[in-house]
Amino acid sequence: MAQRYSPAALPWLWAAAWTAVESAGAHWTPRVGVDLLAYTQYKFLPLIQIGALLGPHALGFLIALWGGAVALLYAQRAKGCGKLNVAAAGLLIALCTAYGEVVLAGRISDGSDRGSMSVSVLQPNIDQYQKWNDLYEDSIRRGFNRMLASVPENTGLVLWPESSLPGWLEEPQNAAWVASLADRIRSPMIVGTVFRRGDKHHNAAVLVDETGTIRQAYQKRRLVPFGEFVPLRSLFSGWIGILGQMGDFDPGELDQDLMIVGGVRIAANICYEAVFPHLLRRDSARGARVFVNLTNDGWYKDTAGPYQHFYTNMFRAVENRVTVVRAANTGISGVIDPYGVVIRSERTALGEEVRLDVRPFFEEDPFPRGSFFSRTGDLFGYGMMLVSVFFFWCARKRGAV
Repeated sequence: MAQRYSPAALPWLWAAAWTAVESAGAHWTPRVGVDLLAYTQYKFLPLIQIGALLGPHALGFLIALWGGAVALLYAQRAKGCGKLNVAAAGLLIALCTAYGEVVLAGRISDGSDRGSMSVSVLQPNIDQYQKWNDLYEDSIRRGFNRMLASVPENTGLVLWPESSLPGWLEEPQNAAWVASLADRIRSPMIVGTVFRRGDKHHNAAVLVDETGTIRQAYQKRRLVPFGEFVPLRSLFSGWIGILGQMGDFDPGELDQDLMIVGGVRIAANICYEAVFPHLLRRDSARGARVFVNLTNDGWYKDTAGPYQHFYTNMFRAVENRVTVVRAANTGISGVIDPYGVVIRSERTALGEEVRLDVRPFFEEDPFPRGSFFSRTGDLFGYGMMLVSVFFFWCARKRGAV
């Protein structure tokens, strides 16, 4: 296809094609959690603010455009146009940076901007290979009892990580224990657990009110292949016996009721659901002003995995202009504000048992209507799909493909 277009157009076509694949791939399962080019810029807050306008793929477009323009200039295939492309790409990046600087300049400083509702985030640091071992049930309960023994009075919400309970929620010992904890501290809790509903099994986040009554259950929508379900199990299980021993959870509905705690509309997501931008955008469009991400990154030990998983939440916060509160079994737990700022005094390290007492919400929501992206969807990504299809079609008509 490249042979049918001017070399000067190639960086733009490359960036459009890359963005089209990114936008389409962001809906697929399975996928890896760090497959967006934009994630490489997590340290550069001004640049990532463009996500609130154009979504998660606009920054990836700019990075691909810049790389293509520089490569073309280096190859000297476009001569003067090569320099023009580099200048154009640099100008777009500069404009996006300037926009981000303006947005961040309006951010209220830390300290006085915290609201009245307090949240206690639990990070129990349970060893991955003890979580489902009956021998450690009492030890796990003692750990949570320890963390909840001194929860501040009038705590608005207690947030547990993914699959926190040592067993199924409906087991009498677990159900009674959770109810007694909520009643003792007199605070609502969102508890990560597994539970059965009829003949279906779910990885869930359950809202328990201050009396210990279960009010609501969010069921994970995107399951991990070969971890929470086995694709084509009936086809392969006869040949590969171990498949029959793997998890078999059922996904929840796409649009589930938001949780309302203390007047705050909360959307739960579990584990790697945070890497699906369209899922969380739908939640924000339905009125969520806070995302709670319950996860267990203990599988990754002390590797780059937990850090990468944590920082993807920065992009979801910016794209939707919401606060993200994250509870992780072994870390990293913390708070990310609607500008993508990780509150350094309100995040944990890996591998520690800790309770994080935070006031994560602004007294007055700086973005009560969310973001342009959350209201309109991935127009930029879909636009790049159309552009790519159009130019591919034109190339075919010319006999290049």
